This record gives sequence, structure tokens and C-alpha cells, in this order.
Amino acid sequence: HPGIPAAHVAHPRVSSTLPQLYLLDKMLNIFSTRISFQLQYQIVFCLWLLSFRTTYCNKLLDFVKPSAEILRQAMKEKVIRIIMQFYRNLLTNHPSPRKAAELMIQGKVQVSVGQLVEKSWRMKI
Repeated sequence: HPGIPAAHVAHPRVSSTLPQLYLLDKMLNIFSTRISFQLQYQIVFCLWLLSFRTTYCNKLLDFVKPSAEILRQAMKEKVIRIIMQFYRNLLTNHPSPRKAAELMIQGKVQVSVGQLVEKSWRMKI
């Protein structure tokens, strides 16, 4: 699957000229299918880059629940870390962080975080 190059999404001049809804809808369609962990990582990396720009934050809320599902199933640490950074940016940069938090609660992100913390403690013992 060709995906969307992160350099295009990250560059301000390019990202402002791309039709944002089309780009994000395309990414959501790809993200919602069964894809490899590497493509999951690349898409979430693009989302993370976009989440620094408040203009994209409302549309990025559509990715909270699908990414929560991926977080529950993720085996690769880099996928887990980039999803958590994406969430942090949404909570920090979104004009209504409460909406982002509600979607994360609905997606049961707190359960996944609890399991990650528990796993981390087990590995240290």
C-alpha cells in the first residue's frame, strides 16, 4: 500500500494546500482496514505531525477510536509510543480537550494504558 509520505504532511506549505478532508478521509479509510504494523505506525506518525496544527485537530478526533483499537492490539513499542504521543497532542492542542478525552474514554484508552503500566511493572520485577 503506498500510504501518504510523512514529508508531505509535515511540510506547512504542502499541508495547507492539500485538501485536508480528502487527505484525512483517505488516511481514515486506510487506517480502518487491516494493515501491517509498519503502515499503522506511518499513518499515526502523520496524524501526530498534523496534531501539532490546531486547524486539523477537529478532524483528527475521527482517528481516536480506530487508534484505540490498534493500541489494544499493538505489539510493537513504536506503535504504542506514537499513538500515546498523538493522544497527548490532541489533549494539549485541541480547542476542546474535553471532547478528545471523552472519545479516548469511549475507546477505553485508559484500560490499555493501565495494562501497559502493569506490563511495565512486571518487566521490572
